[in-house]
Amino acid sequence: MGGFEAIISQVASGRTLSSIARELGVPRETLSNLMYRDEERGEALRAARARAADALVDDALDIADAADPTAIAKAKLQVETRQWIASKYNRAVYGSEKAQVEINLGSLHLDALRNVREKAVIDVSPSESTR
Repeated sequence: MGGFEAIISQVASGRTLSSIARELGVPRETLSNLMYRDEERGEALRAARARAADALVDDALDIADAADPTAIAKAKLQVETRQWIASKYNRAVYGSEKAQVEINLGSLHLDALRNVREKAVIDVSPSESTR
């Protein structure tokens, strides 16, 4: 099949390690171990997956354009799956930009208690107009 470079090329075209392993007749785990055997190979695989994101998005567009009206649900699932995988393979281009917000309820509660206590310390003596 051409070795490591050929597998990287297939991954970059959008194929999964599972489908390549099936074709080679080896367990997926064996192929995965080979691909991540050292840092250089792992980086090559990550780069191939980033390129695969483009292929997956192209594939999703083709599926959407060719969708049969009687199989819209299937086409939608296929498109959404490819979009999701593309967003994981290449976050910089296809990932969502959701802001990460951390809320510490304990801290908010303590701040609210301090605020109430500060307001309770305010001088509440009668003003001259009410005497």
